Amino acid sequence: MLGRIYRRVLLARRAFAACRDRRSGCRLALDFLIAPLLHLTGPLSTVHSVRIEGLIVSYGLNRGDLDTLREVFLDRVYRLPLAGPFNTLVDLGANIGLTSLWCRHAYGVRRVVAVEPDARNLALLRRNLAQNGLAATVIEAAVSAEDGEAAFRRSDAANLGKLESEQTGGHGVAVRTVSMATVLRAVAQAGGRPDLLKVDVEGAEFALFRETPEWLAQVRALLIEIHAEPEEQKPLISRIESAGLRHLPADSFGWPHVTAFVRPGLLAGSPERRHD
Repeated sequence: MLGRIYRRVLLARRAFAACRDRRSGCRLALDFLIAPLLHLTGPLSTVHSVRIEGLIVSYGLNRGDLDTLREVFLDRVYRLPLAGPFNTLVDLGANIGLTSLWCRHAYGVRRVVAVEPDARNLALLRRNLAQNGLAATVIEAAVSAEDGEAAFRRSDAANLGKLESEQTGGHGVAVRTVSMATVLRAVAQAGGRPDLLKVDVEGAEFALFRETPEWLAQVRALLIEIHAEPEEQKPLISRIESAGLRHLPADSFGWPHVTAFVRPGLLAGSPERRHD
């Protein structure tokens, strides 16, 4: 018990130190301190905004948004020494847009095409992109192997919703699904090219990479969370590598869940030193 309290206090201190002003630091630190109590109340509609990494970050007072904020801005799980800037980030499973903001800060991303199926996240996603002046196209859908419709199972943690499979009954909320061909048309219409791709789609990545897709030739770097045991990941990793991308295993840069694939010669010095 005392250990959990101590870790929570340390997290609050990190949150305070990461913010650019005292008011933001106090707000975020307090929210992390009360986070363990949120399971008693369920998701709240309260929205807070703080300044962090030179950005205005808005989030809901719920465990999902706070966990995502911690991972992206405090743990820096997407921090790799990539040589930017990048033309366009394609953010599959964009949630409330925090990874998109991080990639703008760290990798000089100029525009975003964000794909997000959960209607509860969309208002904050659009708000985060707009208030930071990031040119963006938001697609209200889940990425899948083909265009259509599927059942989406929401979670009390706003960052853990996922498509239902036939094996689990498919009793979730009906959402639109889009193929990568549809996403890439949106990228082209925005005048970009999909050179940075982030994938966090709670297991749907296996349908997305069932075969080696031709469009991977346009991708310079891929940041992905693979939701499977290591042995089950191997065929997916091999297919992505066959497109000429170098595999950087999860934990290569200190975080156990984010796997990266990059083009040869793309690794460089710390992106934060270039774009701060």
